[in-house]
Amino acid sequence: MESISLIIGDHQALDAVQVELDNRGDSVVRIESADRGEQLRAVAELTTDGKCAITALILGFEPQGDAGSLAAHALRIVRDCEASLVRDEGRVVLVSGRDYLGWPGRTEASIDLAGIVAMGRSLALELGQRGLTVNTVCPPYELGAVEATDDPWAAPPPPITGPVYAEDVAFAVEFLSHPESGYITGQVLHVSGGLSVLSSLSA
Repeated sequence: MESISLIIGDHQALDAVQVELDNRGDSVVRIESADRGEQLRAVAELTTDGKCAITALILGFEPQGDAGSLAAHALRIVRDCEASLVRDEGRVVLVSGRDYLGWPGRTEASIDLAGIVAMGRSLALELGQRGLTVNTVCPPYELGAVEATDDPWAAPPPPITGPVYAEDVAFAVEFLSHPESGYITGQVLHVSGGLSVLSSLSA
């Protein structure tokens, strides 16, 4: 049975995550389609009849405006993969976003992202009984250089420590998906250059 690291979703950081896991020497399978039905069909094909053992499951989705459905879809994928996650070794890493803390004009996205965070914490308690870990990484809404604005309602300010890139997010995901990270679970790691400590209207 082949052991794989499975990456699913359309989040902008997942290309860099794949590079990071490839460099680690993982056997990486990537499901890139943004179509949720296609994602579920691909997962079913991989997990039917115990075809593979999943050592790392990485999920990252861009909110699509249908508030509340993203976490339900992500949970279905985890459930479909659950039996294939390697006991005492499996790592689940969810990519959510800083905006689960709230921002004007991004209410629908914040609902989706907060659902992912809450799901991760609950799954950590549930799957921990099998020695599996579940953690969440929260990058900013925009990766790379961000222009400052005088209007805090228009957009969050740039990260305090400078731009956050996809490679920064990938490094955090690689760390939490590492076989030796079994002592960390149920955590929310902000990779946002300090934006998580600002209030929702800080300038």
